[in-house]
Amino acid sequence: MKKIVILGVSLCISFVVMLSCKKNNDTIVQQDSFVQENKLNILRNDLNNFSVSFISSNITLEYDATQSKSVTESTLKIYDTNKRTEAIIEVLFSVDTNEPAYKLIQHEKVINKAKSLSKEFGSLDIDRILQIYETLGKAIIDNSSIDKSTQLVASMFFQNAILNTINRNKKSQKDCECTPYPVYFVGKSNFWCQEDFFISPSLMIAKIKKENYVLSDDERKVYDYLELNKHLPLISVDILNNIRLKKEIFSQQVTQYHFNFVNKINNKLPSGGGCSDCFSGICGDQLGCCGNYSGCCWLATLDCLQHDVACINCARWHCGPFCKPGI
Repeated sequence: MKKIVILGVSLCISFVVMLSCKKNNDTIVQQDSFVQENKLNILRNDLNNFSVSFISSNITLEYDATQSKSVTESTLKIYDTNKRTEAIIEVLFSVDTNEPAYKLIQHEKVINKAKSLSKEFGSLDIDRILQIYETLGKAIIDNSSIDKSTQLVASMFFQNAILNTINRNKKSQKDCECTPYPVYFVGKSNFWCQEDFFISPSLMIAKIKKENYVLSDDERKVYDYLELNKHLPLISVDILNNIRLKKEIFSQQVTQYHFNFVNKINNKLPSGGGCSDCFSGICGDQLGCCGNYSGCCWLATLDCLQHDVACINCARWHCGPFCKPGI
């Protein structure tokens, strides 16, 4: 079995998600005086439609999403609060969950959308827009009347990725870049570009020490990097992952797997063992894969293999509720 590790260190994914959420909450806390000026209006909130507006002193955002069968279409409109007759910019994004391996192509769509809109943002203060958008997101998460598990709300993360990709492009003057974060592939998170997902190096180091986690040789390189940079408040996940596997190579592997997957469907080719084309060498429902899902395994470690072997018959409580007999 080929071994791949998605995160810089193969800790549980929920821990890293927790750290990212902490980052967002910290940002909001620092903006308390700004948050008090804003107002969230829920315009539509039903099974197939979700629409909200968020008004600040100088910029108003309107987010609208509709779902028809497998297709979710979202639109983010950006207005000058004092001139709300016509949107300054509209950002449209569509996701069809019936497309083969649809999750594997969303990062490319984000990049293409960012490229097409980059010039339109021109001299706009995109940092300010992102600040308001993050406050909008927190207001939605904190609202108990909104179902956060729907594709209607999940599409907000694509809009967030587009805005962040444009912002990074403007600051770096490099090509638009969005490396897909594999936790999205396995349903552990909504969509993120790795460049925009941050963790605290000091908290990660503390977690590794507390759990007495035994590092592999490759993981030791990531740990040494964390130690060297523990004075930093946050580090983006793409920097850590890049130590293990160059993100350009990872993105190419994702693209190649998607191509092979679609080619087999279109040409009705045999699967060749199911996941023989996966760069991990195994499927998501095979022993050694962290998790249990269809398609390629995106995270395989010795720890997960040991867990799977111990839980083949789901005989132990720590096997968890998703354990399946024989797997």
